[in-house]
Amino acid sequence: MKIAIIGCGPSAIESALYFESLECGVSIFSDLVSVNDYENYISQVEEPMPTELGLSRLKVSNVASYIDDYLKPLTLDFEKRGLFRDCKISRVTKSHLSAFDQVEGKSRMADLFRVTFEMNAQKMIEEQAKLNDMAFNNISAESLVSLKRSIEMAEDFDLVIFAKDTCHRKTPIGIGFNPCLNEPYFNEEENFHSVIPVSLDANLKEVAIFGDANEVSAALLKMNSWQDIDGKSIVIISSDKNILKNLGKTNSNIVNQCCEKIKNEHENFLLEEETRLKDELQKWESLEDYERVKYPRPQMREPQIKFQPGMGAISIDRLDESKKFFITLEPIKDYSQFEEFLGVITISADAILNVNRVRLNTNALSGLNLNNAEIIEESILFKGEPGLFNISSTEVVFDFALLKKKLNIVMDEINKYFSRK
Repeated sequence: MKIAIIGCGPSAIESALYFESLECGVSIFSDLVSVNDYENYISQVEEPMPTELGLSRLKVSNVASYIDDYLKPLTLDFEKRGLFRDCKISRVTKSHLSAFDQVEGKSRMADLFRVTFEMNAQKMIEEQAKLNDMAFNNISAESLVSLKRSIEMAEDFDLVIFAKDTCHRKTPIGIGFNPCLNEPYFNEEENFHSVIPVSLDANLKEVAIFGDANEVSAALLKMNSWQDIDGKSIVIISSDKNILKNLGKTNSNIVNQCCEKIKNEHENFLLEEETRLKDELQKWESLEDYERVKYPRPQMREPQIKFQPGMGAISIDRLDESKKFFITLEPIKDYSQFEEFLGVITISADAILNVNRVRLNTNALSGLNLNNAEIIEESILFKGEPGLFNISSTEVVFDFALLKKKLNIVMDEINKYFSRK
């Protein structure tokens, strides 16, 4: 049985080990995401690691040991054996079926999956030049340019497993999980982050965070030292209308403790500010008219962390010669009940942090029979496309026990179609 695994992080590596132990043919497609890109995801929370990991039963003591002594060596081993493909996935289709074709009396598993990928021609040429520098010296500049063009190749597989963990390709920040206006342009900017940076620039004063409670909770822990500096402020924008209540409900004790502290401080600030404002207003209103006009009406001070629940972005703009982002937000509609439309608002931020969950990238899967509801729910199995599996992890701390459960579900499904002889 031949299996294509798309991803190169913990889920992909463990899946490859799992299926190799069953004597399956395995190919890992990185989709141009390096192992180093996963380091930020794995090490974002310093949680104790399991003493033994995967099928190799390697003992590790901490996150650094896991990365250096386990993940990287295993990836290098797959590279040496030619099972690791550092390339971009162009599309995943069926070899002979369109998205909606059915084979009478059989499932779509009667046909193979065709994985079309774009080779990194530049890297291939550089490696070949190191081996035979003289040959490349005799090639004309025009020929070299043509050699560097992207090359598409394809290979057929029995099964396809998506194992792209949460470290990259975040869901867009626009309403309906679509890119808002100008997002494809601005998300290439230096201060538009799609992963939690190791350290935020101390010169930044306002940061806008987009995401669900799970990811925002992890981001707040990572930004703890930055937000302790005076004058820093954070705006949390989420489609979740109960984002404040749901913070700190992750699978990480360290993250949860940090969020509980932040929530308590936020609640205490609002209570104290309410009391202060009430006293200040009474004093202000007790003044004579001619005295009152000399002083502005007392206002409530804003907390360090502000929330925009049930909101999504419409557009991102930037004024000439200004480094600030201006983000226009609109309430997300709930069609199950009547809600008064309260209008749009615009906020400013020095940086944007998109920690929305990673969702299955369906752009390359248009030739397959997929149900949008299953994609949104992050289903492991797809009823319309048996043989395609999604075991990507979106947890704050990588959960090896959860991955094992997912792989067992996958194996149970495979056994319906294949048996070892």
